[in-house]
Amino acid sequence: MIQEQISLVKVRNGEDGENGLTSYVHVAWANSSDGRKDFSLTESLGKKYEGTYTDFTEGASTDPSKYKWIESANVFREEIDEAKQAGYEANDKAYKAKIESGEAVKHVNQIAAETGKQITDIQGDILLRVEKDDVINQINISDESILIDSAKTHITGKTTIEEGVIDTAYIKDAAITSAKIKDITADKIKAGEVSGLILTSLSETGRFSVEGQHATLENTDTGWKTDIYDNGIYTYNPDHSLRARFTEDIVNSNKFGTSSYNVYLATGGLDGVEGEAAGGEVRAVLYTQNIEDGEDVGSKYEYTYRPFRGEGMVGSYVNLNTAIPGSNNMYLRVPSGKEVKITRIGTVDDFQDIRAKDGYFASIMQESSDAGNFYIGANGEVRMTSRGGYNGDATVYRDIRAQDARIASIIQKDTGFNFYIGTYGKLRVTSRAGYNDGDTKYKAVEASGFENKSIADIKTDITKRQEKALTCVNATDVYNYKLKDDVSRGITKNHIGLIIGDGYNTPDCVKNDDGTAIDVYAMTSVAWKAIQELSDKNETLNNRISDLQSEIDILRRETTI
Repeated sequence: MIQEQISLVKVRNGEDGENGLTSYVHVAWANSSDGRKDFSLTESLGKKYEGTYTDFTEGASTDPSKYKWIESANVFREEIDEAKQAGYEANDKAYKAKIESGEAVKHVNQIAAETGKQITDIQGDILLRVEKDDVINQINISDESILIDSAKTHITGKTTIEEGVIDTAYIKDAAITSAKIKDITADKIKAGEVSGLILTSLSETGRFSVEGQHATLENTDTGWKTDIYDNGIYTYNPDHSLRARFTEDIVNSNKFGTSSYNVYLATGGLDGVEGEAAGGEVRAVLYTQNIEDGEDVGSKYEYTYRPFRGEGMVGSYVNLNTAIPGSNNMYLRVPSGKEVKITRIGTVDDFQDIRAKDGYFASIMQESSDAGNFYIGANGEVRMTSRGGYNGDATVYRDIRAQDARIASIIQKDTGFNFYIGTYGKLRVTSRAGYNDGDTKYKAVEASGFENKSIADIKTDITKRQEKALTCVNATDVYNYKLKDDVSRGITKNHIGLIIGDGYNTPDCVKNDDGTAIDVYAMTSVAWKAIQELSDKNETLNNRISDLQSEIDILRRETTI
């Protein structure tokens, strides 16, 4: 029985209920007009279609065909809210009609009994006074009450009761313009409009009320409450703290023990390979995609996936979505000229490590321009190979190109007999400062031997030198000197050699191509030729000495005779 005063709110006509049953309006959401794609009983955000149906079962069906589907509430929110409200309050009107019809039957039966008795008592007088077509007029003559006692009274035509009390009546079909009814017991109530509504369950533990655009569902036994407004749904704990809210901009909950300002997309079960287990995944898919009947609905391969957009993401790992055709690689995509940076939580410049098996880069840059050094750490060796990486004996090694290299030693790799240092210009050994903008400090080279490659295959324009080497040698001054870099480091050793510069006699024949250094190979070759020239002179002198010695011997013999 309805236990609260009923006021009215404007709704549309609801459908007839069944006697003695409570009707329920069920709502679901989907992304297709038949409700089959992305069907959900709880998730409305982003759904294109909304479906409703009414029955007498509290639990909602998961069969999309039971629902009547219309476009999303984002398009027709006001009409849908009115339809929902109509369904809820149609049940109340049906309940009222049941009460009204039962009371009406009771009063009609009482009137019939009393009327029959009165007609019997005055039957004689009526027969004497009433003529044909004058029955109603004659009954209205007396101010006394009239009792019609009859087993069956049939009144046809238009009947008006201005003031009346009906104890019990059965009214098959009645149009009541206005009525004040305290209590109604009815199996079915069908109403056009109901204004003001408070419903209480028969167990008195459930309460539903509507005031303006605000509806409240409350469990008066446990204290749980849900408020429905035109801008969203809010649920509350028994202590009146917010439990969850569902609005156009956010869905959040404190069910999981933390702040209700967090948003949760919760799945059950345990994590599995790629996050696929009984608990499922949180998936972002194209909502306009249709899944045909008979297909494996829900399979990860059936969807077109869409990206997430946000300021940040917090998680333990990121897996490649292998359900996307051709997804063999994972991409971190940034605009041109931007960087992917890995930093400590809450910072933008406290950089952290990356660990991986292999790395493929077009270039590796130092993390900032003001950092001192760049480090590559390894327990063994740093090896530069082809993209195939280590491949046992078939490993293919690649070149390293740099402006400067500072290393403790350079050792030839395991295979091969020779070690190569390639350059477009010259190989120069300097201090650790390198070129140093022209203030270059050159260093000595120590080795067990120094060989100049001198085969004819690498040379051209070969001619035999005719110039006298002794002339070049004799035109050269040899100096003692100290190196400035040595002096700066406290080394006072005297060196012996040639000096290139104004006022110093160093012939071009032993200078390098730019005239800034001595070509040791050329100097050795000139010295070699000078030795040859001296050898020729020595042989000539020896021959001359031999001739003179013969002449002296002859003169001595002649003198003796």
